[in-house]
Amino acid sequence: MRNLILLTIIILSSLSTISGQNSKPTDSDNLTGQFKFLLEKAETYNDYKVIKETRLNEFWRVVEDSVQQLETDIAAAQKILSDQHAQIENLQQSINEKDELLATTEFAMAHIRFLGINFSKTSFIFINVILIGGLVVLLALGLFQYNNNRIIARQKVLDYQQLEEEFNTLRSQSLEKQIKLKRELQTERNLIEEMRSKPTINKKIPA
Repeated sequence: MRNLILLTIIILSSLSTISGQNSKPTDSDNLTGQFKFLLEKAETYNDYKVIKETRLNEFWRVVEDSVQQLETDIAAAQKILSDQHAQIENLQQSINEKDELLATTEFAMAHIRFLGINFSKTSFIFINVILIGGLVVLLALGLFQYNNNRIIARQKVLDYQQLEEEFNTLRSQSLEKQIKLKRELQTERNLIEEMRSKPTINKKIPA
């Protein structure tokens, strides 16, 4: 009986092998499909699956090819990932450089260097406004002082001219008085001389 069962199994296996050679799995690239196909074509004996060695080797070949393809894909993915990491690092470095350049540009736009010192443009404008305002005030005070000095100078010139005119008038009057006094003095001298000379003349004339 046991030999009959074994003979039946061998015949069925042979038939399944012949039929398996003419049929292929619906999805040869899918390991799950290959495994299901392998189980479907295998014979069952006492809850055991009897699988032909050639078919098992074929399945193992597919597994190895799949593993090799998977390793190739993983290596390619790792290379792509490495390249992406390198690109990300380059992009990050470029972004950092652009950020530094942008920060430098923004600092240069927001600041101005004067006398070796960096001033913010707002502070620099505020300081310039104060300085310009101070200069305008000083200029206004200078103009006011200049006009005041000019008025004082003109008044001094006028006073000097008036004083000079008065001095010239007084000098003229003084010269006239001096001339008049000299004339009067000369007249008095002449009169004195004349009076001195009269007695001498009387003595010479007989009585």
